[in-house]
Amino acid sequence: MTHQQHQHRHENHDLHRVGDKTYSDPVCGMKVAADPAKFLSRGGTTYYFCSARCMEKFSADPLRYTQKKKRPWAEAAPGAIYTCPMHPEIRQVGPGNCPKCGMALEPVVATAGDQPNPELIDMTRRFWISLVLTVPVFALEMSGHVGLSLHRFMSASVSGWVQFLFSIPVVLWAAW
Repeated sequence: MTHQQHQHRHENHDLHRVGDKTYSDPVCGMKVAADPAKFLSRGGTTYYFCSARCMEKFSADPLRYTQKKKRPWAEAAPGAIYTCPMHPEIRQVGPGNCPKCGMALEPVVATAGDQPNPELIDMTRRFWISLVLTVPVFALEMSGHVGLSLHRFMSASVSGWVQFLFSIPVVLWAAW
């Protein structure tokens, strides 16, 4: 029995037919074939969807998906190599969509932008504060091993509590 003689429908058969035109799902960007069960018409344009969920999202707020928006890869570095997160063998120069799954391609080498990275700024601040709090803990604990015992100025139990108090922000805040 050949493919054309089937009387029943298989999931995603339309995606495997040769010669069918493919469309881009306006919600997720996936390449899809024209499926009479998953389409909507708005303003004279027919939109095809990869799933019922994408069709529901589109129905709830069509303007969100039909207005032209700036693509995240609009400012790609010239000559940058892009790959698919799900199919690493797919590599191309410049941004686009994966020919196998339709996902947006990601740059192989991340490029740093001109604006400051807020995550780096936050982590740098936490590092320096942690360093300041760690030095007394290190000094109290290691001084006895090099012959400069600081325990003559405070008891071992007080030293333990001081180390504990200085370590709490490092462990619970800075290392988070």
